[in-house]
Amino acid sequence: MRVSRRAFIFSGLFLASGWAYWKVRGVSDDSDIELFLANYESVIPVKDVLNTNIQISLFEKKILSMLASMGVAKTIVAVNQIIKNEYQSEDTRLMNGWIVSETEFKILILKKNRA
Repeated sequence: MRVSRRAFIFSGLFLASGWAYWKVRGVSDDSDIELFLANYESVIPVKDVLNTNIQISLFEKKILSMLASMGVAKTIVAVNQIIKNEYQSEDTRLMNGWIVSETEFKILILKKNRA
């Protein structure tokens, strides 16, 4: 079986471009997290929150990992399920007179920090 030089070059370029796309798309970019955060309204005023930088950076890494592996739509569904489970298990927090789940709290702080 003979492969022409042109077919060999085009197949190599095709494979290289596919690999490059896969590598770039495998890592979530800032537009994905901005799109994710845009799905959560910030009607709760966020002010005077103490020492949450470590928790928020870990949460942001977790969200970026979820975005890279599952995509924006599936990540939103998964996070909404986590929030629902937190309300059912009463894993909530009082924030400026509002009752929010731990995940909602972290989303609000992350959204405030990125604004």
